[in-house]
Amino acid sequence: DEFSVSESTINRVFRLMRGTTFSQYLNRVRLKAIKKMLDDETLNNSLSIAKIAEMHGYKTYSTFYRQYVSFYGEKPKLANKKNERPSWPLG
Repeated sequence: DEFSVSESTINRVFRLMRGTTFSQYLNRVRLKAIKKMLDDETLNNSLSIAKIAEMHGYKTYSTFYRQYVSFYGEKPKLANKKNERPSWPLG
């Protein structure tokens, strides 16, 4: 309103410049930031995946989960859980 430019015009220019919609771009930025946090072993001992997703603007875990799997092709995991071997009695 302040610059007399409509939202659709801004979205159209953004798409021309970035090759994607603003919401797709924002989701990609959020998911990359979340992945970085999940891979940071110093952080993921104290925060859950749901809390990290919430910190990045996701209102529901299911929306975050669906977008994460679609973008990365894998389920979100904490780094210290990713490389953990199952332990069981061997005898």
